[in-house]
Order: sequence, then structure tokens, then C-alpha cells
Amino acid sequence: MDSCLIYLATISAPQTDLDVLQAKDRDTRRYAKLHASGSRTVTPTHIFEIIEAPMPIAEQLLDEITEQPDLDDPDVLLLAPIPKRIFKSWTLNHHKESPSNSDWTETINILAQQASLAPESLPLVIPKMLTALNDHPRQSNAA
Repeated sequence: MDSCLIYLATISAPQTDLDVLQAKDRDTRRYAKLHASGSRTVTPTHIFEIIEAPMPIAEQLLDEITEQPDLDDPDVLLLAPIPKRIFKSWTLNHHKESPSNSDWTETINILAQQASLAPESLPLVIPKMLTALNDHPRQSNAA
């Protein structure tokens, strides 16, 4: 059975455009091999990701995410079975500035619309995501 993993993590070291592009290339191929779909949003301070995959794969990816040295204390917002997938493939969105909470909400709404997420599920995800975002310290964007 497929599952959905949603997490939010603070990035501990700045990522260059090249870092993000390399991660996109690497993970697009890797997730396709693992039969995983979803979407990752990367900002200068945070990563927010939705992953759909068979439960053992989602658990494996979660273990790997929690071990990444460039991520501080990933918050798992959801890890649960799902009746069917909502994403056809995996994508990465890169924002050069850290969004405000309202921007995060807009991003989640856009992802939900793109994925045709059931409207009754969205209110469960947004408050958890915003709470986790508020609990993470803001990092300075100064060079």
C-alpha cells in the first residue's frame, strides 16, 4: 500500500543554485527508481516535501532524511497510508527567498491544486506545517 510522508526541515547550511540543481537531478532519477512521487519546496532556510511511495520506501527515505547533516531536526507532519497517489511524478520547486507563513500557505494550496488533493485533507496539513515552520528559528540571509 502507498503512503504519504510530509516533512519540514530547517537547512543548516546555505545551498547554492548548483546544489539545488544537483539535488533535483539526483533525486528525480532516484525517486523514479523507487517509484516515489511528490514535490519538494526548497528555500534558503527550509525544505518542505511531500513524498508518496510504498510504506517501506517512505520509511527508508525518512530514515535518510533524518540522517542528512545539512538538515536540522526534520519535523514529520504526516506519515500515513493513502488510498491513492495524487502526484504523477516528483518535482522540486526552488524559492530564492524564505516565504512568509502566508506564502507557505499559498504554496501548499498550489501544491494541493496541482495534485488534486481532497479539500478535506488540506486543513489537516496546513496548521501542522505552519506550526512546524513557526517552531523553526529563522536564519539570516546575509552573505
